Amino acid sequence: MSEERSFEVVDKRRVRAEGEERAAPAENTAAEPAVDEADEFVGEADAADMPDLMGEITVSGVVHWAIGLLASKAWISMGLVPDPITGKIGRDLPEAKRAIDVVSDLVKHLTPAANPQQQRELQTMLTDLRVNYVRQSGEG
Repeated sequence: MSEERSFEVVDKRRVRAEGEERAAPAENTAAEPAVDEADEFVGEADAADMPDLMGEITVSGVVHWAIGLLASKAWISMGLVPDPITGKIGRDLPEAKRAIDVVSDLVKHLTPAANPQQQRELQTMLTDLRVNYVRQSGEG
């Protein structure tokens, strides 16, 4: 039998890099909440595509975010990208088609307000999704 690996979870909000424990944070009476470095993680998403959470959230920003989510779901449903949760590749072409159709509708709403470069990027993404869908479904 193989030896099972273990791991240790370190709450960096309470432990410094040197390993000494931080003092409990003082109660913040200011209008703005205290922000810890560990709470500022953005992840792999491009920060330029995400709405500024400290500023105004625009409809355009939310639509752009939704397009990204749906495009990712389409790639996963076409079986071209593994599901990030399971790590497995699966195929659900009706689900992929639905995601691509919704992306297409959302792109129509963003296009009038987008600059020429953004319009090209949106159309290129949509074309890539459609071409790959046709290849995966054997319709071409």
